[in-house]
Amino acid sequence: MYVYAWDTRRATQSCPFCGMTIQELSKTARVGCAKCYEVFANQLAPYIRQIHGQAEYVGDLPHEYVSPVTDRLRKLQHDMHRAIKQEDFEEAARLRDEIKSMEVQE
Repeated sequence: MYVYAWDTRRATQSCPFCGMTIQELSKTARVGCAKCYEVFANQLAPYIRQIHGQAEYVGDLPHEYVSPVTDRLRKLQHDMHRAIKQEDFEEAARLRDEIKSMEVQE
């Protein structure tokens, strides 16, 4: 359960589309409609950012989507493990360093 500590004594703002008030929002922690996100943006943004890591919706990706960077990291890790099995430790170390440099950049 989330606890929202908005100061509702000062707020009389309400959504012109669904009628949701800031008092109702603070009690239920649920918006009444999509427009509420715009109307109550100042109050909601810190909590959305805390829960989701960002306050703006950037869209969904397909479940099977793999970013090019992630795909490259997986290939490098596979190549590093293969080099270790073949006891090519210089190549394994080079690949390890490349992996680390890519992880730092993210």
